[in-house]
Amino acid sequence: MIPDNIETERLILRPLRQGDFEELCTMLQDSEVMYAWEKTFTPSEVRQWIGRMQRYYGIYGYAYLLAMEKSSGKIVGQIGLLPELIAGKEHVGIGYMLKKEAWGNGYATEGAAACIRYAFERDIPEIIAEIRPENKSSLHVAERLGMKPAGEFVKNVDGKKMLHMVYTLANPGCRSGETQLL
Repeated sequence: MIPDNIETERLILRPLRQGDFEELCTMLQDSEVMYAWEKTFTPSEVRQWIGRMQRYYGIYGYAYLLAMEKSSGKIVGQIGLLPELIAGKEHVGIGYMLKKEAWGNGYATEGAAACIRYAFERDIPEIIAEIRPENKSSLHVAERLGMKPAGEFVKNVDGKKMLHMVYTLANPGCRSGETQLL
């Protein structure tokens, strides 16, 4: 299911490659970018991240994609669909992580909207977003995408219990009923 590329007006989204290591380090090792995770990644963890995303492409047909500006070719971040597990139930989530210099340009909303369209065209009935309550920028992106709050849960991330808000967006082309998250 994963495309070679997803294109928007300003972005090209493509699968991550091992050669993207340095670019991904600039995001995953930046404490300002990773503040909601409350950690940065070691070089080994960045390589594991790339490997995990590549495995997800094979298992699920989706994962984070590298986002680059069409006009300049500059890497601006990672945006994509993600497998999520909440209270034992599997969901398709949307995620976005941008380099600091790309913040405030609408890239997260633009790229996430394209990924959601891609999922909905493949009859995914619903997309969720798991967002830390203090991550106001990500909450605003979810709202701009038309997502609505559906609950919250505590997620264990590297041994830390972290509160996450859950936002949902139903596929208008699917008849799936009410969202039952938690």
